Amino acid sequence: MTKEEKIKESWGVYYNMFHKYIKKDGILSEMHLTNNQCNIFYNDENIEVVEKGSDYWYYRPKSLQGIEDNNG
Repeated sequence: MTKEEKIKESWGVYYNMFHKYIKKDGILSEMHLTNNQCNIFYNDENIEVVEKGSDYWYYRPKSLQGIEDNNG
């Protein structure tokens, strides 16, 4: 399975909604989300808050932890 396929699988139904905004390491910035979507991701036990940038929170499925270190 390729990295892109794993990202698509991990995001599930959300992938189709946000695929243009999901970075190559599977991270999605809250700047592309509504307040309700942010609350859903923040409270979803399968989604991790990866980091807080200067202005935005960033989300990623927990199943993608460490993907940035995978060389393919």
